[in-house]
This record gives sequence, structure tokens and C-alpha cells, in this order.
Amino acid sequence: MADHEQPADDDWAETTAPPPKKKGIPGWLMFCGGGCLIAMILGAIGTFFLVGEVKKAMDPEAQWARLEEAFEIEGRPTELTPMFGVSLGMDFWMFQDSRGYVAVIYDFGESQAEGRDELFSEDFTGGGVPGLSKIEDPTVAEVLVQGRALPVVHFQNQGGFNAGGSEVNGQGGACFVDITPEDSLGFQMVFLMRDPGQGNASNDPIPDQAIQDFLEPFVIGPERETYVSPPREGVQTTLELPEDE
Repeated sequence: MADHEQPADDDWAETTAPPPKKKGIPGWLMFCGGGCLIAMILGAIGTFFLVGEVKKAMDPEAQWARLEEAFEIEGRPTELTPMFGVSLGMDFWMFQDSRGYVAVIYDFGESQAEGRDELFSEDFTGGGVPGLSKIEDPTVAEVLVQGRALPVVHFQNQGGFNAGGSEVNGQGGACFVDITPEDSLGFQMVFLMRDPGQGNASNDPIPDQAIQDFLEPFVIGPERETYVSPPREGVQTTLELPEDE
């Protein structure tokens, strides 16, 4: 009986070659919708746990300082409490707003600026993560902030947090607001969502007034008044002179 032929060395190399290495975070992931945005945040938290950066990411003073470097902002609103912020392909910061919202502020930079048109479109359906968020019924509009018309897309943030057993399906109404400076080649955006845990559960769109109030400390347009941060509780802001004897 004839011996079986053995495969050539080239054949072994061809059948056992390892798959090509995957590259870093793909650009499309930056713009796959509210669910993916939140998934990115959660993934970033996990990454920073591994490299020991969590303490810095959750340090309120450090996060305010980073935000003030990236944005022209005139004061730190007492309504906003920093939750965390990291840099992972882009910079972002998450805040809890005592007026009933959670906000994520993004600085995508020039490298991701081409995704703006896709994101601010009624054809954009987004993506979702089970139990977190999914964009439904996007509607493109504009909101007037400090004399400047900003692009905004309203949508239903379905499948989101449902604190307190709210009857609202998911997070309810949410929006993206493009706050990129007019002379910038980059892309900066706010993701404003309702916080049912603060009693703000509703499927109604985010009111223009809520967007305007949130952006009041930011330098957005030409028609603006100087913003002065309200005094913080327990912090003395005026000099008390001694009474004359």
C-alpha cells in the first residue's frame, strides 16, 4: 500500500495562520446611537479600572478642570454634579443635573467630525444594548441658544434606566445637541437625557428651555449675558467686615 503524502510546509502555514489582529475602536462605533454611546462609557470605565485611572476619572475637581480646558465655560453650575469623565478615542464627561437630567458632554475632535451628518439625521436609527439604551423616532430640529441656532435631534431613549419602577418605557425623551464652535473643525456635542430617578420620567421631547438652561454657562453664541455661578452651599462668597465698636 502506498504511503499517504504529507502536506507541504506551505500548506501547514496556510491552514494554521493566525487571524489578523483587530485594530482599535472603529470610527463607526462613535456614532452608533445612544445605546452604543452608553456602552462606550461602560467600556471606558472597565478599561480605566484596569489601568488604575478610576480615581482620577471620578475626581470632581479634575473633571471640571478638564472640561474647562476643552470648552469655553464661564462658571461651574451648582446644579451639575460630575459623575466621571475619561478620554478614550474622544473626551467625554458625565454629569447629574439636579433639574432632572443626566448629561454627557463629548469632544470628538477633528478625527470623528465626519460622523456629525449621520448622527443628526432623521434616517439615523442608532444602535442599542439590552437593558441600556436604543434610539427610536429621531426628529431633527433646531434650538436657539444665545442667539445661535444649534442642530438638535430629539428621540426616544428606549430600554434605558427605569429607576423607581417608572411607567415610562426606558429613559424617555432625550436629545443630542451640536455645540461645536462655528470656526471649529472638530465636533462637540451634548447628550441630554431625562433622569426618572429624580422624578423626571416622561416620553415628551426635551424642552428647549432645559437645553438653554443647561448651556447657559457655555459660550455658545453672540447674544449672551455673562454667567455667574450661584453661591455654593457652605461656601462664603462675600467678605464680612467687623462691626465698629
